[in-house]
Amino acid sequence: NTLERGATLLRPVQRKDLFSWNGTCVTLLRGNNMDLFDEIVGFESHGIALRKFRSKKTGLSVVLAEVESPLVQGYFTIATEAHDHDGCPHTLEHLIFCGSEQYPYKGVLDRLANRNFSEGTNAWTATDHTAYTLKTAGAEGFLTVLPVFIDHILYPVLTQETFVTEVHHVAANGENAGVVYCEMQAVETQPNTIVNRKSDELLWPEESGYRSETGGRLSNLRSLTNQKIIDYHKAYYRPDKVVVIVLGKVALNDLLEAFRPIEANIVSKGALPPSPRPWSDPCNITPLKASTTEKVQYPNADESVGMMTLSWRGPMYDNFLEGAALHAIWEYLSDGPVSPLQAALVEVSDPFCTEIYASQDTYAQIARRVKFEDVPVAKLPSLRDTFFTIIREIVSSSSIDMARMGTVLHRKKMQFLEQLETSPHDSVAAYVIVDFLYGSKPSDLPDAVAVPEFYDRLAKMDLAFWIDIVKRYILDAVCVCVEATPSAELAQSLEATEAARVGEQRGTLGEKRLQELGAIVETATQKNNIEGPAEIFTAKPVPDATKIHFINIDTVRNDDIVSDLSPKSLQLRDHVTAGHPSRLPFFLQFDQFHSAFVELSCVMDTSSLPDHLRLYLEIFLEVILKSPIDGDKGKLSYEDVVAGLERDTVEFHNGCGLDGGHNFTCGSFSQYIYISLKLERERYEVGVEWMRRLLWETVMTKRRVKVATRKLINDIPKHKTNGFSMAKTALKELNYDRSRSNHAATSLIRQAQFLKNVLAKLGVDIKKEDEDQQGEHLHAEGEECQHEEQGEEEEEEEEEEDVDDDEDDDDMSEDVQEVLSHLNELRVHVTTVSTLHFQVAGDII
Repeated sequence: NTLERGATLLRPVQRKDLFSWNGTCVTLLRGNNMDLFDEIVGFESHGIALRKFRSKKTGLSVVLAEVESPLVQGYFTIATEAHDHDGCPHTLEHLIFCGSEQYPYKGVLDRLANRNFSEGTNAWTATDHTAYTLKTAGAEGFLTVLPVFIDHILYPVLTQETFVTEVHHVAANGENAGVVYCEMQAVETQPNTIVNRKSDELLWPEESGYRSETGGRLSNLRSLTNQKIIDYHKAYYRPDKVVVIVLGKVALNDLLEAFRPIEANIVSKGALPPSPRPWSDPCNITPLKASTTEKVQYPNADESVGMMTLSWRGPMYDNFLEGAALHAIWEYLSDGPVSPLQAALVEVSDPFCTEIYASQDTYAQIARRVKFEDVPVAKLPSLRDTFFTIIREIVSSSSIDMARMGTVLHRKKMQFLEQLETSPHDSVAAYVIVDFLYGSKPSDLPDAVAVPEFYDRLAKMDLAFWIDIVKRYILDAVCVCVEATPSAELAQSLEATEAARVGEQRGTLGEKRLQELGAIVETATQKNNIEGPAEIFTAKPVPDATKIHFINIDTVRNDDIVSDLSPKSLQLRDHVTAGHPSRLPFFLQFDQFHSAFVELSCVMDTSSLPDHLRLYLEIFLEVILKSPIDGDKGKLSYEDVVAGLERDTVEFHNGCGLDGGHNFTCGSFSQYIYISLKLERERYEVGVEWMRRLLWETVMTKRRVKVATRKLINDIPKHKTNGFSMAKTALKELNYDRSRSNHAATSLIRQAQFLKNVLAKLGVDIKKEDEDQQGEHLHAEGEECQHEEQGEEEEEEEEEEDVDDDEDDDDMSEDVQEVLSHLNELRVHVTTVSTLHFQVAGDII
C-alpha cells in the first residue's frame, strides 16, 4: 500500500527489508545490512541518488551516490586538523601506502588495484582533510580492494624505515632528502606558496588551523619524528573521523556487506575514547579586527612582474544562498574580457596584470580570494587602490548590468549540471566532503548540492540585493592584501644560505656519521622494497569485465570508415544527412549519447603552415575568441563577441594540441589547433553559427593584437619560475624542428623575443617602458602612500590612451599592416574548408 502512494525506491525491495511510513515518504529501517548502519539521509538530486549512513558501533560514515558511469570511484576522506607546520597530514598521505597491519608490504594497494581494473590509487592533503582515492572499472574490483584500502588507512605499519625513505633523512652526501621533503622543497619558495602562506597568516587568527602548512615546512620536516606522526594518526585516523564516499553503479547491499568484516575488525580493537570533532572549535574563525596590507618577496631572477592577492572572510558554510551569490558576483566581476575588473585591468593597452583569478576556500567560514598575476612591478603599489576604486564606483552608481548578471547565473547553473555529466564523481564528492567536515544537520547535504535551485532563486533578486552583496562582502569587509615582488637578490641569498646550511650539517655530522646515515637509508630501502606473497593478489579472481556498465556511444562520420552501423547509428546517419549533400567538403563526425549538452569542435591542421606564420600562433590563439567580427550578418565589437559567447555557451576555449595546450605549451597532436564550444542542446544551431563567424569573419585589429601581445609578454616570467616547465621547454628546443614544429615555435624561449618584436612593430617601445617602469617602481618604494586623486588621474590618462589606441586602427604603419596581414594570412590558411575537421558530441537526435 505504501508503494502505491507514490514513494520512490532507490533500489529493488529485498527480503528482510523493513520500512516505515510517515504519511509522506517511505524510509528503509533495516535491510540485509541495516543492522550495521543508521541511514542519516537519502535523496535524489538531478538524477543522482545519494544515501548517507553512519555505523552504529564505530561511527564510520559511508555515502553512496548512484552515478551513471562504468567507473566506480571511492574517496576515503579523513578530517585532519593541524596547528603547526610539521606536515603530519601530508606525511601520512605518503606513509599510508607503505603497508598495513594485515598487508605489511609497500605497493600492495597499487598492485591489487591494477589487478582489479584500476590505474592505481592516489591521494591529496588539503588544509582541513586528507583524501585517498580509488577508481575502478566496475563495482566488483572496487569491492575487492575496499577492505584492503581501509586497513591501510586505519592500521598502517608506520615503521622507522618508511619514515626514513618517505618523509625525511640525511643522505650520505650530507643533503636532506626523503619523498615528502623533496616534494615540499620544490614548492616552498614558489611565488604562489609564499603569497598564499602570508595571506592565510593574515586572514586567520594565530590559534587557527587554517593558517597551518599541512604539507610541512622544510625546517619543521627536518626535526619531525616518526613518533609524532604515529601520535597524530592515533588522534585523527579514527573511524568516527572517516567518511567513505562511493560513486558509481554499486548495489547498496553489496557495498554495506563489504563493510561487515571491516566493522568486525575495528570493533575487535576495543572502544576509542571520546574525541572532539575536528574544526568544531570557534577559535579557528575568530573575527578579524582590521584590514591589513603586507609586502613579501619571492626569489626570481626576472624582476619585471609580481603578483597581488586580496582576501576576505565570507558567510558561514551553511549559508548556501549567499555562498552561491558570492560565486556569481565574483564571476560577474572578474571572469572574461568584458567583466568590470578584466576590462579595466587586463584588456587595456597598458595592463595592470595578465590574469585575475577569483577562488574560494570552503571552510567553517568561507574565505574568498582574488589573485592578480603578472603585475608590472611599477603598478603593484597602486593596484589595491585601483581595485577598490572600481568596486566603489560600481556600488555608488549601482552599475551592475542585470542582463549580464542573468547570463552569469544561468551559465553557472548550466556549468554545474554539465560537471555532473562530465565529472560526476569529483563534483559530488567535493560537496559530500565539505558536508562531512562542516555539516551540522542531515538537511545540509541536500541543500549543499541544490546549486541550480539557488541560482534560480538568485535570478529573481533585484539590483539592490547584488549591490548589498558587493558592499558587505567586498567593499566594507575586512580585507587582507599581500603584495609580492620578485627579487634576484633573494634568489641568490636563499641558494647561498641553503649551501651554507648543508655544508655546516656535513661538518657537524662528520664523514663517519654520514656513512652510517647512508647505510641506514640503504637498509630501509631494501626492507621497504620486500614484495608481498603472491596469494595477497590472487586470493580473489580478476573481476568479470562483462559486468561493467558501459556508456553507449553511436558514431557516424562522413569518410565511410565506420561500417557495420548499429540501428541507432543508422538512425543518426539518416538524421544528420537529411537534406544535405552526401559528400561534405570537410571531415565531420557525430558522437551520439545521452546528454543535456552538445560540444561542437573544429580542429585545424597547421602542418603545412608557412614558416613565417608559425611564430604567430600564440597571438592568433589569444585573439581569435576576443576580436571583432564583420560579415554578412553585420558587425560585432569584441565586447559583443565575448558577451555573446558567454550568453550562448556553457564554455568556450581553444588551444594548440588536442588535450589542453596553453600559453607556450602544446598538447598532444601539436600540429592541430582547435576551437571548442559547449552549449545546451537547444542552442546547437546557435553554436554552429558562432563557429562559422569565428572561423571566417573574425577581424584582426591593432588594438586587440597589442593587448594580446602585451598579455603574453607579461605571462612569461611566471613560467620561468617553474623548473620542470623550463626543462621541458629546453628539451623541445633540442628535439623539434625550429621552423616547422609548433612545440618549438610556441616555446617561451622563442616567443620571448618574437613577442617583443611584434609589440615594437605595433608602436610600443618595450625597452623604454621597462626603464620607465623600473624608475616608477623605485620611486614608489620611497613613498609610503598613494593619493587617491593621483590614482584617478592615472586612470583617466590610461582611458585616454586606450581611446587613442582604438582610434589609430585607422592610421597604421607598414609594420602594423605586416603584423595584421600575417595574422589574417594565418587565419585564412588554417580555415581552408577542405582541411577542417568538425566533431559534434552529445544528444543530437
